[in-house]
Amino acid sequence: MAKKSLSKEFREALKMQGLLTVAFGVTAIFWPGLTVTVLLYLVGAYLLVSGVFHIGSSVSSMGSTNWWLLTPLLGVVELGFGVYLLRHTAVVFSTFVTLIGFALIIRGLIELVSVVFESFGEETADRVTMVNGFLALVAGIVVLYQTKTASVAFVWILGVYAILVGATQLALAKRLSE
Repeated sequence: MAKKSLSKEFREALKMQGLLTVAFGVTAIFWPGLTVTVLLYLVGAYLLVSGVFHIGSSVSSMGSTNWWLLTPLLGVVELGFGVYLLRHTAVVFSTFVTLIGFALIIRGLIELVSVVFESFGEETADRVTMVNGFLALVAGIVVLYQTKTASVAFVWILGVYAILVGATQLALAKRLSE
């Protein structure tokens, strides 16, 4: 009974994370003129929520595979970046872009490695995690290569990435509830 309840909680948390991610993406695309400070707060808050989600979801898989530590590691990295961004609001834009680029690359690598070495037991979940890892890796590389360009391009890249990842999270949550 407890396992079914935890699974339902995981699906609901995944659905909420997907909705927040899509909302962030839509906001970033339709309001690209956001000031760097507002964007910094949004990204910092998202990283905090995502970090807490990954640490919380790792409790259910604790010790189940050799690679179960990757999920809480991703959560700790996201929490660290989120706290840094929220505590250092006067950070230079190029530093902000670089931090986001590295956060995306680390997230992508951890998600790809976790799929390669650990099966979640659900083929759809494995594919979604692989797609999200690839998207994060590509978005991180693109962001790092354009740190000197206009901030609007950076915001759009983050927006498109967020919409794609949020949509896959929502699709996975729906698939897991069937």
